[in-house]
Amino acid sequence: MGDVQGVGALRIGPPRPACPRVSLATVFVSRMIFLLATVLAFAGGDLVSASLFIADRAPQSDSFFGLHVAVGLMFGFAGVVLFGTQRHVAALAATATAVAPAAVREIRSLLAYLIAGGPPLCLILGFMDYTILARINEGLAVFG
Repeated sequence: MGDVQGVGALRIGPPRPACPRVSLATVFVSRMIFLLATVLAFAGGDLVSASLFIADRAPQSDSFFGLHVAVGLMFGFAGVVLFGTQRHVAALAATATAVAPAAVREIRSLLAYLIAGGPPLCLILGFMDYTILARINEGLAVFG
């Protein structure tokens, strides 16, 4: 009897290594962290812009109006970058697993850094939103 070939044949020899994968839980956690950061950044931009109109004693100077708009836009741009980061990192992880298994280790490292840096970023953005709300609650615009 020779080697058995065909359907259901036993494979003789060392096992093939499994294709490395990026954990779906890791991708999910990083996406949720950066989605929260995105919401906090957009909220900060909206609050800065709205504080000029909500405040009881808002400054009437054009420079303060421009400053509020500029800072609100900066928060908005940060939100767009954060949203793009969470979206594209998930796509990159899925593509690397299927196309380039050698890159999986690098993707895992990137996800680890994003997960480590995301919560402090959310805390900073949340604190900024809180201080903006406190300033509005005092009846003042954020700047001026």
